[in-house]
Amino acid sequence: MHGFSFRHTVGDRRLLRLGAAAGLWAVSVTCSEPTGPGEPPPFQDPRRVLLWIYATGVYLEPGEVLQFGFTIYDLSSSPPRLITYPPFGSYDPWPAGYRFAWWSSKNKVATVDQQGLIRAISPGRATIWVQVEGGRDSATIVVSRAAGSASGLAYQDVRPVHNRTCAIDTEGIAYCWGSDLDGTLGRLVPRAFTLGAAPSPIAGGHRFSAAPVGFDHACAIDLQGQAWCWGRNHLGQLGVGEPTEPFGFAYQGSPVPVRGNLRFVTLAGAAQSTCGLDGAGEAYCWGSNYFGELGIGSFAPPPVRDFRAEPVKVTGGLRFALLEAGTFHVCGLTVQGVAYCWGNNSAGQVGSDSVERCMQLCRTAPDSVRTELRFTNLALGGRHTCGVVVGGDVYCWGANGSGQLGSTAVTSFSSRPVKVDADVKFTSIAAGGNNTCGLTNDGTAFCWGDNSLGQLGNGTRGGLEPNPIPQHVVGNLKFKRLGVGGGHVCGIALDGWVYCWGDARRGQLGYGKIGPPNAAIIEVQPRPVPVAKPII
Repeated sequence: MHGFSFRHTVGDRRLLRLGAAAGLWAVSVTCSEPTGPGEPPPFQDPRRVLLWIYATGVYLEPGEVLQFGFTIYDLSSSPPRLITYPPFGSYDPWPAGYRFAWWSSKNKVATVDQQGLIRAISPGRATIWVQVEGGRDSATIVVSRAAGSASGLAYQDVRPVHNRTCAIDTEGIAYCWGSDLDGTLGRLVPRAFTLGAAPSPIAGGHRFSAAPVGFDHACAIDLQGQAWCWGRNHLGQLGVGEPTEPFGFAYQGSPVPVRGNLRFVTLAGAAQSTCGLDGAGEAYCWGSNYFGELGIGSFAPPPVRDFRAEPVKVTGGLRFALLEAGTFHVCGLTVQGVAYCWGNNSAGQVGSDSVERCMQLCRTAPDSVRTELRFTNLALGGRHTCGVVVGGDVYCWGANGSGQLGSTAVTSFSSRPVKVDADVKFTSIAAGGNNTCGLTNDGTAFCWGDNSLGQLGNGTRGGLEPNPIPQHVVGNLKFKRLGVGGGHVCGIALDGWVYCWGDARRGQLGYGKIGPPNAAIIEVQPRPVPVAKPII
């Protein structure tokens, strides 16, 4: 049984003290007339905590409610511990022993109660604050319809990755949304356990030539060819000349310049490394080399931490016209259309019969894919690779457990290219995770592979069965560019707006909606939804 005691004065501010005695929870609430936006006074002798509010950039309509929460990293406990509210798998309503307070900057727009329940009142924008012991964090709530293309903004590039999506508009401004676990949303202050439900611009005011790439980090090129990176750096993936220790929450939340005085024309981001092409077509890579993904011709086995914290030239003296990266492998395309790949080859995704032993089977230097085919375009997924040939046919190689190779003739994997079983021709392709998607000449999108999170975009959500036959993306949209992440897909429609589908649990679809914290139901969108207007 739970016991509660309350102390009230007039007003809207709520301070809660949590504790346990004789098996009973005791909760004290103090309310007084707020000053300014309703900010409460600091707690006396607070615990030292790092605090991350649940989500920001949420769009609600008047009358809509949403349960918010937070995660803290308690530095005062020994050892430090992570605590999430609402608690995972627990019926206890409060984390024991912690004082916290919620308040809204504009109660006429949105209110929040002492349990973090937000209620949208009328159109406008409000900041929802939470204070837990010595930590404070805030989130933006917009009460409005999350209209997309009506804003007049147009995008030119989009790059979904694992739990995040980034895009740039026609002015070169970059926006990201989804998980900020490693500071990869680039919003200046890393919010390790905060989700961005709508696009927001990268800090620093840079103009970029393409959308940021990378998994636990992000990198992009400015209009002068300088590469900038942000996010995690424990294996030198930011290219700034030294790594950041792998423990704790020391992430870079805004772009920093990559060392080396190099100027790049394109970048390709893998899980913990990045590669780029300079103006002469020479490839450089930095970050982790655990799977030979730097292409430098060598690998140092554990206990050595094999990485390079600034760009190093890929061995072999090749010149590339195009460069793409998967999770732990990289491929380049020469001007003659010959594909060369290096890195992890555990499922044949490098397309080479000559293998080495890194952390898994690998190639530490570029090797040509074993085929006479000549490609016009490449796309790399988690453990598979695909290419378009002249005429519009697509060939894929690597893992095929979800049907991502697009062939019914292959079961588990193929180290040689196999033709995708399609009745249509493709002009471009994109790959990620266990999926591949392609565009036809008129902008019609097809996807194949995993559909467990609705990433085929055909209006259904499947199970774990493979889907090797390309499926038409529903919605009568025509696209000019596609990108595939770990469990979601995004595309730029002909009107310049971004639409996404698939896994929505981390805000990576960017449509301004997100489920409550610790939701038991997996949230997916199996058909394209428009990305919300950016929150500036």
